[in-house]
This record gives sequence, structure tokens and C-alpha cells, in this order.
Amino acid sequence: VDGHFKNYSTANGWPSNTITSIEDAPDGTMWFGTPSGLIRYSGNKWSVFTSRDGLPSDNITSLLTDSTGTLWIGTVSGLAVLRSGHITKPESMPSSLREEILGTAGDNIGNLWIATSNHILSVKPARLLSATLSDSDVREYGLEDGLIGKQGVKRFRSVFADAQGKIWFSTGRGLAVVDP
Repeated sequence: VDGHFKNYSTANGWPSNTITSIEDAPDGTMWFGTPSGLIRYSGNKWSVFTSRDGLPSDNITSLLTDSTGTLWIGTVSGLAVLRSGHITKPESMPSSLREEILGTAGDNIGNLWIATSNHILSVKPARLLSATLSDSDVREYGLEDGLIGKQGVKRFRSVFADAQGKIWFSTGRGLAVVDP
């Protein structure tokens, strides 16, 4: 404020002083992932969400707001979504999306790209949200697709969509990129 920093911490009611991810939603809401919950800043008001609110774990690893305004929440225990003010875990998730989510990104053709501790996947988000997911709606990528490794690593923005629509992955064996 006026060229001075303002600080926020557990002294302000935050669940943790460690921020693992930050997401700026199109509606101006700011989201902050922590090892102890999800924080929302909207209209000068702070709110905290935890497993009591439907998160698979309080330990947030990644955040992504897609073009529909859905917030995809990666945790150490899998994927969750926040839509219409409610956190849910998609019913039809494959087991690979119930493990630690390291990063998420959306592409320009409507897919959600996800890196977990052991998988690199693309998913049709609408099918995942509507619980009508079939095998053809989830694609797991591996060595046969040109990856030098599929074990993800925990980094800031482990998965990133660039301006040209390519999806970049930080893996345990190097950097990988795909053009969907």
C-alpha cells in the first residue's frame, strides 16, 4: 500500500505461513494454496477452506482456474474442484488422479493436463466433472510417447501452458513439451 509491503501470515488467521501456489481467477479472486488449506481473497475478505470443506487433503500443491471459472485444486491426496462455491472430488476419477497432484494446465482445445508423482495425463474436464468419464477421456503418456521419464517433480509451475498452446512438464529426468 503506497509503496510499502503489507504482510499476511498465521497472525492474520492464515492456516500456514508457507504458500505453495497462487492463482489469479478471471473474476479478480486470488487463491493461495498452503500445506494447511486453501485461502481465498475476494472483495477485501479472506476465507479458508480445508478438508472439512471437501478437499481431499489440506496440503495444496497446485491451482488452476480454467476458462469456465472452475478452480482445479491439486493436493497431496488427489484432485478437487471448486465450482459455484462448493468443493467436490470428481466421482469418476481414475486412481492416478487420487495421488499427489504436482501441476495442472489447460490447453487451447479443452483438455486438462496433469502431472502426478508417477503419471502425466490429459483429461477431458467436462467428462470428469459430469461423472461420465470413459477410458478414452483420460490419456496417460509414457516413454512410448517420447517422454524420457514420467515421474513428476514438485516445483512451482510443474506444468505450464505457453502462449503458443504447448504444455511444458518438469519431470525427474528433464523437461518435456507437447503440442496438443
